[in-house]
Amino acid sequence: MFHLKHQSGSVFTFSSSAQSEGFASFSAKILGPETVNLSSSTLDFTHPGNFLTGEYRIYVYGLEGDFRYLIDEGRLSVSPNPDDLDDSYDVRSQNERILDAINSVLEGRASRVEASYSIDGKALTLMSIGELLRAQQIFKSRVASERGVGRFPQNIVFRM
Repeated sequence: MFHLKHQSGSVFTFSSSAQSEGFASFSAKILGPETVNLSSSTLDFTHPGNFLTGEYRIYVYGLEGDFRYLIDEGRLSVSPNPDDLDDSYDVRSQNERILDAINSVLEGRASRVEASYSIDGKALTLMSIGELLRAQQIFKSRVASERGVGRFPQNIVFRM
C-alpha cells in the first residue's frame, strides 16, 4: 500500500507500508510515460521533478547484498492540472471512451468517430452484436477496475 506524503511544487514524496525488516536499503522503479528510478534507506521516496500526465506502475524492492526482492507494487495516476485545461478536455479514461463508443453502436446512435474505434484490430462497425456485447462486458470490467469497484485500490492520485 502506498501513501502520498507530500506533493509541493516539483517535489513528490510517497511511502510504502511494506515490511522493511532485514533490508539495508530500498529502491523504487516507476514505469509509465517516463521511467523513474529512486533509492532510499527507508520506505520513503522522493522524486524531485514533475511527472508527465499518465498512468504509472510502481515497484518497490528491498535490497540485501547483491539480491533485490519485490516487496510492494501499485499504480500511480497523474492527472493534468485543471487550471491548465480548456473546456474541450475529455476527462474519461481510454477504457471509458471505448465503452461509451460500444454503447453508442449498440444503441444505434454512433457518430462516425465512434464507429471507427478499433478493438483488438476490429472496427466496431464490423463486429456482430454478440462480439459487441462481449467487448462491452470486457470494458465494463476494465472501467470498474480503474474506479476500484469491489476491491481496495492501491492507487496514488494527485495533480501536478
